[in-house]
Amino acid sequence: RLDVLALLLTGIGEDGVRGIGELSRLGVRCIAESSESAVVYGMPMRAKESGISEVRSLEEIVRIVSEFGKA
Repeated sequence: RLDVLALLLTGIGEDGVRGIGELSRLGVRCIAESSESAVVYGMPMRAKESGISEVRSLEEIVRIVSEFGKA
């Protein structure tokens, strides 16, 4: 597993899903923003549907990033 954390936040389209899919295949931990906190849930929803990322609320993402930075 690589020492990388990838985030997919609010957005529309497929480009982020393609990118995070490539990172996921390399062993990167990938997190998509949940529908509860995303302003636009299109791209995070596609990542969730594809199974290539965890889904977390924005508050959880902030906590995870903070902890990741201390490791």
